[in-house]
Amino acid sequence: MIALLRLGNLKAHAVEFIALMLAASLLYLIAVWAVEHFPPYSPRAFLVFIFIVGIVFRATLFPLYPSLSDDLLRYRWEGRAQLAGVNPYRVAPAAAEAQFLRDATWPAVNGKEFTTAYGPLTELISREAWRIARNAPSLNESVLLMKLPALLFDLGSAVLLAFLLARLRLPASRVLIYYWCPLAAIEFAASGHNDSIAVFFRS
Repeated sequence: MIALLRLGNLKAHAVEFIALMLAASLLYLIAVWAVEHFPPYSPRAFLVFIFIVGIVFRATLFPLYPSLSDDLLRYRWEGRAQLAGVNPYRVAPAAAEAQFLRDATWPAVNGKEFTTAYGPLTELISREAWRIARNAPSLNESVLLMKLPALLFDLGSAVLLAFLLARLRLPASRVLIYYWCPLAAIEFAASGHNDSIAVFFRS
């Protein structure tokens, strides 16, 4: 994960990114195999270890400005729009009445001609995320803070999964299969995708 952080713009270093993800996936598969074949001596302590490592993975990728996807910049625009009294269900980013919302991130906002496709709960979450992010000292940091909902719901999904496994009398350590998955870390910590909200409510 540190190597991915050092790449910075992941899209600009696609070959290196793919190679590092393949390496991370190999280590992940080894960890999954090990957790299935070697029961931990202290299940509770090992569960704590799983969560700590998963959080460290995500904290390492959090400082990456989103380069694989521009969705986070759309979430940011919609959060800003709502706090400014603009309804993203009625007004598209390119609309004349929303012109005052354009800032340095404007070129990367996707779907400028279309109103939002996200549900009301996701929109409310984007609004509240922007309420926090707007206080960031810089524009780039305000973008990064928009990742917070993705990370919080991602963690919530892992916690719910651990409880579900325990309730089903299955090893709670199997939560590693989700929380150590490199794809989940990239999608939620590096790109800030709001899919973690849907994952949480389907858990």
